[in-house]
Amino acid sequence: MVNQPEDDVWKRKLDWKTKPFTFRYAQPPEYRYSLDSIELMWRLGTFLRSVSQPAEKLRVLDLCCGCGVLGFELHYWMAEKIESAVFADVQQEYENYFETNRKITGTADKPFQFRCINYRDIPQLSDFSERFNLILCNPPYFRRETGSVGNSDFRNRCHFLLDGSFSELCSALFHCLAPRGQAYVLLKDLSVQGIDQLNELQKSAGGKFECTEICRVRGTPVVRIQRTDGSSK
Repeated sequence: MVNQPEDDVWKRKLDWKTKPFTFRYAQPPEYRYSLDSIELMWRLGTFLRSVSQPAEKLRVLDLCCGCGVLGFELHYWMAEKIESAVFADVQQEYENYFETNRKITGTADKPFQFRCINYRDIPQLSDFSERFNLILCNPPYFRRETGSVGNSDFRNRCHFLLDGSFSELCSALFHCLAPRGQAYVLLKDLSVQGIDQLNELQKSAGGKFECTEICRVRGTPVVRIQRTDGSSK
């Protein structure tokens, strides 16, 4: 992916009254996706269309994908740029919603696949190593120590990092990112709980990755991760 000067897409006001309608996604009744996902993909899709080379194709990973809204929304805005997409989530229940959304979005014939996998196990997967030049991630926002879990295991896992640590999530992102690739992560501001997630991410990155907050979407920081070495590990 080519680095180019930023335009105003990250700061531009989004008027929901004029934004084109996309899809009415299938989703579980226990957990609804938020407008954070919809707004981020509108901004990202607009940005990437302006900076991508004509022949450049994207190998996309939607990590912690849920019912697949990030990946499907990105496809809506820049279908011609996507070569393939892997949607990964630890909760098997999401696969049926993912398949329904393939039909809803008209992508049943696209090289999209759902992988039920825990992000903490991804660094052991050779087929994920440096494979993706665009990663999308809207992970569970909270940690077990920052709140009280409820009675629904499914809902708890949507809200809290219960299946691995934040450090393990960072490791998964770094493992998957291709040279010159980019990852865009919605990273909840947990400063009121005394947790600086961006700082933790930057420390995990060492000198190989640059992690920068580029904007806030509905109050949630959007962090871009880029490889700094431009070559294989």
